[in-house]
Amino acid sequence: MAAVSLDSAERLAYRFVHSLSYLSWLVILVFITLSLSRTYALHKNFSAHIEIYKSFNEHLLDHQQQLDFSKRGDPLSLCVGKEWYRYPSSFFLPQTAIDGRSRKRGVHLHFLKSEFSGLLPKYYPQGRLPFITRRIPTEMNDLNQEEMSRYVPLDSCDYIVDLETPDQTTSLEPNYGLMTDTFARLHSHPFLVSSKSHWFYRAFFVPYLSAKHTSFANYTLYQRIPPTLRI
Repeated sequence: MAAVSLDSAERLAYRFVHSLSYLSWLVILVFITLSLSRTYALHKNFSAHIEIYKSFNEHLLDHQQQLDFSKRGDPLSLCVGKEWYRYPSSFFLPQTAIDGRSRKRGVHLHFLKSEFSGLLPKYYPQGRLPFITRRIPTEMNDLNQEEMSRYVPLDSCDYIVDLETPDQTTSLEPNYGLMTDTFARLHSHPFLVSSKSHWFYRAFFVPYLSAKHTSFANYTLYQRIPPTLRI
């Protein structure tokens, strides 16, 4: 049966290939080229928010012997401000981190107040499944109204993920890269700035030309220095 199926598939493929005209092959070639260009452009231009969380995991693993959690609270606090909506999912955060002396810390995501004034997500209450998913959550609404309980103070953040946009800073969305006495850059990845890039080269990658018509900013992971003990 398998041999008959393979033989039939080979015959169909042979007929299909030889029935196509040169124009059809040209259309297929253009389609493949545009698809590859589009795929590469999406990866190159807009993958930094994924790469930065991978870098965070690698930092906790690769530098475990240099980490010292004695002056950091439990759990570790990873904060996001204006970039909250690009946070992929909790699967990108480790459940625990271990330092050079085998001290364990959990890792939680927290929100910093930004210019966004809508309703942000919140954690499920602590407890056992499925009971915690059956509870009616508090501090929620169906009007997308802001809940101030979502935010944590900047002083409580051990790490921050943010897109550096020096020409678009506000009091609520500062450039953490300038706070050199408080935060140090650990990792940065280029992220395309749509407002400063040509629409075509945002969508498709063209060798040599894309670099001339696109602009990038740093998607950065910061670490607090010196660490602050939270009680």
